[in-house]
Amino acid sequence: MCLADYLCDLLTYFNDLARCFDEIETRLQYNSFLQPFLF
Repeated sequence: MCLADYLCDLLTYFNDLARCFDEIETRLQYNSFLQPFLF
């Protein structure tokens, strides 16, 4: 696997991760009453 492919995969991975965290954050805002139990 060449370096460019590896970097592309890495960027895709981090983008997916960021999207995932955004979803979690949005859900936490909607369920803010649950926050004391989650942290």
